[in-house]
Amino acid sequence: MQLQVNLTLTIEEINMNKTFNIAGYSKLAGQYKARFANGTVAERTRVLKRDNHADIYLVELPQAMSKSEAAQFVLSGLTNVEPAVGVALKRIIEKDGAVSQPVTGKIAAPVSKAPVAKAVVAKVEASA
Repeated sequence: MQLQVNLTLTIEEINMNKTFNIAGYSKLAGQYKARFANGTVAERTRVLKRDNHADIYLVELPQAMSKSEAAQFVLSGLTNVEPAVGVALKRIIEKDGAVSQPVTGKIAAPVSKAPVAKAVVAKVEASA
């Protein structure tokens, strides 16, 4: 006797269970985008630089987090950010689901160069 199982998951259901240990943002082709990865900040920065990303800002998270939790963590650690960065991070928070704390962070230019407390931060300026 043969048992056949049909498993169908939506992309949202698959992404709900994903966690990341690196989060931040970068600018590519004039647009800021939230970035999430696993591995090391140095390796992810190298890949983004190789692919011509600018204004790279990545943070090692204190523990594995979902996209919305990680975006909130990054946003709360920034004192002043480009408005487009705030929009990109808040879009992830709203899209990916509810988080236990309200979203914090000021949206105003210029980008803060202050490091995030208790985190490994890599800030790279593109040389063009």
